[in-house]
Amino acid sequence: MKKIFFSALCSFMIFSASGQNTIDMFSRTNVDLIRNNRLENKYEKATGSPYINDKFAMASIAGVQNPVLVRYNAEADEIEVDNNEGNNKHYTLPKNTQYSTIDLKNGGHKFRLVDYKDTKGAEVHGYLIEKFSKNEVSLFKKEKVNFVKGKEAENSYTMSSPAKLVRAKDEFYLQLKNKQIVEFPKNKKKFIALFEDKKEAITTYLKDNDISFSDENDIIKATEFISTL
Repeated sequence: MKKIFFSALCSFMIFSASGQNTIDMFSRTNVDLIRNNRLENKYEKATGSPYINDKFAMASIAGVQNPVLVRYNAEADEIEVDNNEGNNKHYTLPKNTQYSTIDLKNGGHKFRLVDYKDTKGAEVHGYLIEKFSKNEVSLFKKEKVNFVKGKEAENSYTMSSPAKLVRAKDEFYLQLKNKQIVEFPKNKKKFIALFEDKKEAITTYLKDNDISFSDENDIIKATEFISTL
């Protein structure tokens, strides 16, 4: 009887421990968050905004115990966290696998921390917005803001220009069943080439549904179709 009780107790302890693998984001013992003044200084004299939406929204973060207020810095590709200190200073969420999913409440975006190659072929460890995911096929969106440095006047006949933050065109990425994340093809021909064994079905679908690869909703529809094949 003692052996049975001891075994049951051990099982309970293991189960309890496995359920407590999240952290309190603002615990004094948690040093993961980084207070980032570098970007605040960088943007100080710039026109425009590094945010698509500068409002903080409640979100649940993988590995974090309680919901927190976050916003996405599209220029720096960083998730900023507000701990309600009321001093206008914010923290940066480390790009650790532990915090790989940031799910905004009330129908907001779901950000995923992933490894991918950008449109220039550079390896990136950063955030993409998950637009669709089913049957091991996922579509991601990248919202971007570019920082353009200011210029000093070269002489009395020219004018100086301030630094500015400019909204860039959105990018889309496709995660295939082999888990590789690739840039979403620019045209139908390149899209079909990714799935040569399904060429006929895809060609028919794109034609019958008048799919445009410059329209976000159509890109989502095409991805949804691929997930059914």
